[in-house]
Amino acid sequence: MVVDQEDADHVGILLRRTNTDRNFGAPPAPPGARSVEARGVRVLVVDASARLRERLSARLAERGHLVVGEADTAAGAVAAAVALGPDAIVADVLLRDRHRLELVAALRVVRPDAILVVLTNAAAYREHCLALGADCFLDKSVAFDSVAELLRRREVARG
Repeated sequence: MVVDQEDADHVGILLRRTNTDRNFGAPPAPPGARSVEARGVRVLVVDASARLRERLSARLAERGHLVVGEADTAAGAVAAAVALGPDAIVADVLLRDRHRLELVAALRVVRPDAILVVLTNAAAYREHCLALGADCFLDKSVAFDSVAELLRRREVARG
């Protein structure tokens, strides 16, 4: 499913094009098509802060990952996860349009095989997010720089 910018604006999705991903919106590469090291991980970044999304997207790209989209709302995150089929989703649960824990459950339903990383300052939600299906729960203030390596290790472990 290809999502154009007009559709994306309607649901709060911010799409990215990069030199290595000219066919964004296409389904993810089949398993084994290329190694993780060769293609990186296709990532959806979800956070209410544009500054943080930009910073995290840049950090992931520097480490060889491909940021296929960004969202600033829970509705946008779910729509982007369905439309873009990312290998991984890095999301804060502190978004303005949905109860914090509903996002984790909704993302797990629409992308059951994606690596789901909650990156937030809301430490009180740790156990609940993990119980609802998050693969990892990281504190933004201390683990921000480790997200890219964590995604690479998780994807390599999956094969």
